[in-house]
Formats: sequence, C-alpha cells, structure tokens
Amino acid sequence: MPTAKTKPHFRFSTDILKRLGEELNPDPDQSILELIKNAYDADARKCLVLIDSKEGGSIKVVDNGDGMTEKDIKDSWLLVGKSSKNVRQITRLGRSPAGNKGLGRLAALRMGNDVNLVTRPREHPETQFTLKIDWSRFEKARTVENVGLTITKKASPSPAKPGTSITLSNLKNPLSEADIRKIVRGFLLLADPFGDDPSGFKPILRVPEFKKLEKLVRRRYFDDAELRLVAEVDDQGHAIASVLDWQDRVLYAASHEELRPKTPKKRYKTPAARFDLWLFVLDAQHFSTRESTLQEVRSWLKEFGGVHLYIRGLRILPYGNPGNDWLDMNLSRGQNPELRPGTNNSIGRIMTFDPDERFFPKTDRAGIAENETFLELKSFATDALSWMARRRLDERESRLAKQRKESEKETRRHEESVNKIIEDLPEEKQETLRHQLELLDRAKNRESDLLRKQLQLYRLLGTAGITASVFAHDTKHAVDLIRRNTSMIGSLWKKHTKGDLPTDLEGCITRIKNQTEALQTFGGMTLNFVSRDKRRLGRVEMNQVIRDVVHMFDPLFRERKVTIRTDLSDKNPFLRASEANLQSVIANLIVNCLKVFEGSGGNSVIEIRTHVPGDGDVIVAVLDNGPGISGNLRDIWLPGETSYPDGTGLGLTIVRDTVTELGGSVEAIAKAELGGAAIIFQLPVLGD
Repeated sequence: MPTAKTKPHFRFSTDILKRLGEELNPDPDQSILELIKNAYDADARKCLVLIDSKEGGSIKVVDNGDGMTEKDIKDSWLLVGKSSKNVRQITRLGRSPAGNKGLGRLAALRMGNDVNLVTRPREHPETQFTLKIDWSRFEKARTVENVGLTITKKASPSPAKPGTSITLSNLKNPLSEADIRKIVRGFLLLADPFGDDPSGFKPILRVPEFKKLEKLVRRRYFDDAELRLVAEVDDQGHAIASVLDWQDRVLYAASHEELRPKTPKKRYKTPAARFDLWLFVLDAQHFSTRESTLQEVRSWLKEFGGVHLYIRGLRILPYGNPGNDWLDMNLSRGQNPELRPGTNNSIGRIMTFDPDERFFPKTDRAGIAENETFLELKSFATDALSWMARRRLDERESRLAKQRKESEKETRRHEESVNKIIEDLPEEKQETLRHQLELLDRAKNRESDLLRKQLQLYRLLGTAGITASVFAHDTKHAVDLIRRNTSMIGSLWKKHTKGDLPTDLEGCITRIKNQTEALQTFGGMTLNFVSRDKRRLGRVEMNQVIRDVVHMFDPLFRERKVTIRTDLSDKNPFLRASEANLQSVIANLIVNCLKVFEGSGGNSVIEIRTHVPGDGDVIVAVLDNGPGISGNLRDIWLPGETSYPDGTGLGLTIVRDTVTELGGSVEAIAKAELGGAAIIFQLPVLGD
C-alpha cells in the first residue's frame, strides 16, 4: 500500500524570531512603547507599566482595554507580519488604530526569557485566558512549528473587569539608567504632551526616574514662547500657515502659493496634517519679567525640544528624539541663526491621522519608510519653516531700513545745526572749521568702512561656526556607530569563520578606525570652541592651552603621520582671557601647518615653543618644515586671502585679530630654522 505523501511547505527556523525581534528592534524603549500602543488600540483608558530594572528583573504592562478572546490570541496576537487592525475603522472610543504588524510586539516579548499573557475580553470579562511562553523551548527547537503553545481558560477572579496583562520576566539584558531614561522620555511623549489629546489615554509608568521627568513635561512652558507657527495642509494638498505672538495674535499669514513660491500650483501629496511649533528666545532679558526661569525652559527643551511626529494620536519614534533633527532645522539655522528655530530653542509636533494608510513603518520599526508621502510631509513642514524665516527676515530688514531713515534724518538735523553755528562765525574761522570737519568726516568714513568689513567677516565666521557645531553635534552619534560597528567586525569574523582576520581586511578596519577618530576629533574641537564655559573670561595658562590643543589634534597627527614637538617654558605664564580664544589661535596655526603638508608624503614636523623673557610677556612660536611662505608676507593676514583651493583665508586673520585684541603682536617668518614658515606672537601676561 503506497505511503501518503506530505505536501511540501515553507518552514521557519526559530532563529527567525531573533531576526524579526531582537535584531530589527533592539531598543528597549521602542519595544515597550509597542506594548503600550497595543493597549491604546484596545481602547484602554489606563495603561500601567511596572519595571523592575534589576538583574533578572521584570516588565509588566497592564491595561483596562477590551481584552482578547481565544480566537483573538490565535489569529491576531500570535500572528506575526500581518495586522488584523483596520485603520479606517474607528474604535469604540473614536481612535484610529496604530495598526502595526506585530514585529514591535515580538521584539518586546523577546526582552524576557519568560512571557505571561493574561486577558479578559470585554464581551465576557468573567472568562480569563492565559498564555505562557518559554523562549528557551524555541532555542532548543529546530523550527517554530515544532513548539506548541497552550491557551488556558478559566473563570476570572471577581470582580471581573476586561483588560490585558503582559509580564516579561527574567530579562535577558538588565535595563541601564540610560535605557530607563529613554523609556521614561518616550513614555511621556507617546500620548500627545501638548495638552489637547482627545483620546483620554492615560499611560502610567512606575519607576523612580519617572517623577522628575513627569514634572518637567507636565510643567508646560508654552506660554513662555515668543512665537508660534501654525501650518495646516488639507486632504487635497492645499496648505496655509500663520505666525502668532505670545497672545495668539496673528503676525503674518501665508497662502499656499506663498509657502512654496517656486512651485505655487503644486499641491502636497500627503494626508491632511497640522504642524505646530513654539519658538523661544533664550536670553536673560526675555525671562526677566516671567515666572519661569531661563534655566527651567532650557532644561525642558533639552529633554523634549525638536519636532515630534504623531500619527493617529500616537507618537512615532525616533522623530524628535535627542539628536534626531529630521527636518534639518539646525542645519538651516546656520544660515540665519537669530531667525531660524533649532531643536534647542523650539518644540513642535506634526499630527496626521492618515486614514488611507499612506504612511507605513520601516521593516526595522525605526520610523516611517521614506516614500513620496513621507517626503511630501517633510516638504510641507520645511516650507512652512522657510516661509516663517523669510517673513522674519523681511520684518528685520524693514525695521533696520526704518532705523536707517531715522538716523539719516537725525544726522541731517545735526548738520543743519552745525552749519547754522558756522555761519554765525567770522569768515576766516568758518573756512578753518569746515576744513577740520571735512577731515573728521573722512576719518569717520574710513572707520565705518573698517567696521563694516569686520562685521561682515565675523558674521561669516559666526555662520561657519554655527554650521560646524551643528554638523559636529548631529554626526556625533553616526560616527560613534561607525566606530562601534567597525570594532565588531573582528569578533563577528572570528565567530563565523573560526579564524583570524586577513591582513588586508584588518588594515581596512584600522584605517576606518583612524578616520572616525579624526572625525570625532574635529567634532569635539568644534563643540569645545563654542562651549559657553570656554568663552568665559578667566585665568588661562598658555602652556596648558597648548597641551590641550595638541591632545585634541593627536588622532589627526597619527593619521597624517605628522610629528608634533613642544618646547614649553619651565615657567607657567598666565593671562586673563577666554580658553576658546587662545585655543582657536593655536588650532588655526596647527591647521595652517597641516594644510602645508598635504601631499608631502610624510616626514612632516610641527614644533610649538613658549618663552618667557622676563619683561611681562610670553612669546609663542609655531614652526613647521614645509615649503615656507611665498609672496608678500603682509597679504597673509588679509581676510579671504588663501593659496589653497578649499581654504577660507580666515585662519590667520583670526589669529591676528585675537592676539591684537589681547594686547599683543604677531609676525610671520617666511623661512625659519625648520625650513618652513614660523608664526610668532607675543602676549602680555599677569604672571608666571
């Protein structure tokens, strides 16, 4: 008798649970928030999260939602990759479901070695269903299908109320303080913290770290904002915007055509959305008459600043997280620092309900897939921000023009008054006085021209500095991620091949590490120079400044095979200045030397010396063994003058202006004792 054949079908290794869970959604804050979203979709009004972060601890999520039947557990809760939720179908409490595909929930469940689900359906709360998952059984099995699960049914303890409880015990990885802080922050921002959430969803988190941050987010400093941007786009893609003052009075308003002047007839291909942004002026003067303090608002914005994205009433990660400037506000702010909002001086939200599911999550759950709809939503928001900046710029220019007119009128009045006084004088004295006034006008005009040029230069430097510091801040995480992943390559290679890394691959990894170190060096230097504490006046020791800057450049010296030598005075010369000023002088001189060495092929040397001759000054010399300076030595100090294709011509100008401002002098030697150029500056000191 022939044996019945079994039809072939796809089978899944238990490793797939790791890949779909732990690897695609590794952050505990995002995993836990997925469980809270499930409670939201179940029409829970309350959701309690209990966390025991100790080793072998647990996470418990309890809600008073609609619960699940046995069929719901089988066909929905245990089904990975397809959602049973229909976002077009509004729930009993008027919510649009988050509608995930179960991947985030799976990641959350994988956080514990054991999972215990207890649920009571709304239709029959007197009936309780329980499901236990022991992940070690899956790790021992070959395929997912080989591990059976049992749903038990019994009477609910009285009084019976609907709801669901999920307990993750024996956590695989203890939660760190940083993890807890991220969970708390994400938890507070999950349901709209802006005060007008109509869903009535009240999540509660019980961990010690919660109270401090909860107090911060509930304090709500929106009334301290100087301006508020409100922009809306309807379901036909037509947008409008307005800017309100602190009393909600409209200052400017924009039509669709004004928001996108380059393509005025083009509609936004995005679901209806609303963008609210509160912009703060963070200086002591603006807070001098307010109940809130400047430091309070700074702390609040540090935790919750930036633009957060809400879809169907729930926040979408990672938009608005620290370091996630998804609208590139900080980069744009470099163009008009006083007119543009950034993540550290504003807080905002974009809300959309997306009834047609045009937004969908990335496979790894880390945000929304960047399809045309998502990019159009970003375009709507960035266009609104650009329009606000243009209007504020127009307002400023109009105000300055008015001030110039008033100044011209006042000048003419004074000229007329002076001319009247002159006319009353004897004729011989009139001529002498008019000649002296003409000389005075020429001198004043020269002074004004010089001041205008300096103002232009330092505006340029300020813009460059802001842009560089924003770049340094925003790439910090990315560079760190490259460094950590590069370090993992060696261990992963050994794990999978059981052998050592090939020499050529090891060389590539070393070069990547060196380059990331160099990037981190530049980023660290930029943030160091703009640090408020570094810009404060105080006692600054010259030798220590040189040591600090040399240490900062050390990865670059190693990468470029540059030998750095220091010959510092045994004395300890110090002066009253800011660290940032003196560090920028030394840093600019070192960068000049490094540029000289480009393409030199090695054997490059930089030497920095300090000498205290005993006359109340310190002499600092920076020498190199490059080709020296060709051409007129006076030209090297002029702003914009450079012999390098990618140079700014500002480095030596900064050196000269800074040294002069500190009461010193600076000179250049075209060919010094090392064979290359030498820049020598002298500064008065308070002591040594």
